[in-house]
Amino acid sequence: YAESSDGVSWHKPNLGLVEFRGDRNTNIVFDRTHNGGRACLGGTVFVDPVAPAAERYKHIFLGAEPRTWQMQGAVSADGLQWTPIAEPLIDGFMSDTQTTAHYDPVRRRYVGYFRTWMESDVPSSSFRSRQSRRSISRAETADFRNWPHPETTAYLGVAHHPSHDLYTNAHALYPGRDDLHLFFPAQFSREKDTLQVHLATSRDGVRLEYFGDRPVVPIEADGAGDEKRVYAGVGIVPLGTDTVAVPCSRWHHTHNEDTAEEFREEYQGEYFWATWSVDRFAAVEADERGFFATPVFDDPLAAHPSTQRPIRRGRYGSSSPMRRGCPSRGMRSPSATRCGVTRSGIR
Repeated sequence: YAESSDGVSWHKPNLGLVEFRGDRNTNIVFDRTHNGGRACLGGTVFVDPVAPAAERYKHIFLGAEPRTWQMQGAVSADGLQWTPIAEPLIDGFMSDTQTTAHYDPVRRRYVGYFRTWMESDVPSSSFRSRQSRRSISRAETADFRNWPHPETTAYLGVAHHPSHDLYTNAHALYPGRDDLHLFFPAQFSREKDTLQVHLATSRDGVRLEYFGDRPVVPIEADGAGDEKRVYAGVGIVPLGTDTVAVPCSRWHHTHNEDTAEEFREEYQGEYFWATWSVDRFAAVEADERGFFATPVFDDPLAAHPSTQRPIRRGRYGSSSPMRRGCPSRGMRSPSATRCGVTRSGIR
C-alpha cells in the first residue's frame, strides 16, 4: 500500500500488518499468510460501488489447493485489512498474470478478464506448451463469489506474428464513461523475449478491436536504453485537468531472464506513468493531402472539432502523444535521468 496526493511523490506508510523477512515494519497488506499459505498470484483490486461497506474493496487473484489451481478472492472495508473468501471463485482454472475485474454499471454484473491459453493441434504434455498462445478471456456474474469459467474474447490469429502472445489485459474504463473500454495488453515477442504495450478498444467489453501493428508504450529503441519489458497496470487516472495516465512498469531484463540466478536479488525495475492529453487517444495519418469522414456520433464527447479539418501531409487531426513520465519518486528509480518525451500514434 502506498499513497500520493499528486501521483508523483509517494508515501509508503508503516502499517505493521504483514511480516517480510522477519520485519513487520512494512506497507504490505496481503500475502500468502492471509491465504492459508497458498499462492496468491497476478491479482488486482477494485472498488465495488454496489457492495456493502464491509466489502467495498475486492481482490481477485490466482490461488491453489493441492493438485488444482483456483481463482480466489478477498474483501475489505478500507483496502488495508483483508478477509479471504473461503470458497474459490472459480475452481480448476488458472490465470497466472494480471487478472482484472470490475462492476459494470450497464450490465449490473461483475466482469472479469483473465489469461487463457489457446490450444494447438500439436500434442503436448502441458497446456502451457510452446505450441500454445496466451490469450485474453472474459467472464461475468451477478455474484462475485461464484463465477463461470471464462471464455476467450481476444487472441492473436493469422494476421499477427506467429510467435506473439497477449500476455496481459490491463482493462480500464475511460474516466467518466461506462461505454468506452480500453485495454493495454503487453504483447509478448517470443523471438526477442521482450514485451511492449499495445491498445485494444471496445464499446461493450466483449468485442475487442486490437491495434497490434504499433505499440502505444514501447520499450526504448535499440541503443537508447536498456528496457526489455514494459507492462501497463490497471486503471486510467486523471492527472490535473488536461492529462490522463496509465500506470506502467519497466524491467531491464527479458521475460525468460526472470529465472536467472543473477537477476533474482538485484534491482528489478521501476514504475512510471504513460500519459496522454484528455480525449486524444486517436490519430489519423496521411502521406498526402486529402479528406476523411467519420461515422455519425450520437455522443458529442466522441468527436473532437479538429477531426473536421482537411488532412495535409503528415499527421493532422486528432493526435495521440504518449508522454513517458518520470518514475514515481519513492519507487526506486535509478534511471530517472532518462525521463523524456516520446510520441506514438494509433493508425
